[in-house]
Amino acid sequence: MARLYISKMKSEAKTLIQHCTQLESSQAENNKKLDEAENQLSACKLLIQQVHFSALTLIKYFAVGLCHLDDPGSFPGNVSCSYM
Repeated sequence: MARLYISKMKSEAKTLIQHCTQLESSQAENNKKLDEAENQLSACKLLIQQVHFSALTLIKYFAVGLCHLDDPGSFPGNVSCSYM
């Protein structure tokens, strides 16, 4: 009876070890995916900031130009304005 119990416990221990190994492997994969996703998120945030800055710069550029519609020669960069 004791041998059967010991054999069963060894089997359960092996099963638990395999399960732990699988969980550790999954955790390593998930950590890698998380790192990749965080890197992509950082890159996207940077791109959004750059686009936002560019949009603000264009808005300011054209706002200055619209303020000088009475004098087309003073429009920044001598760009023709469709509102003129």
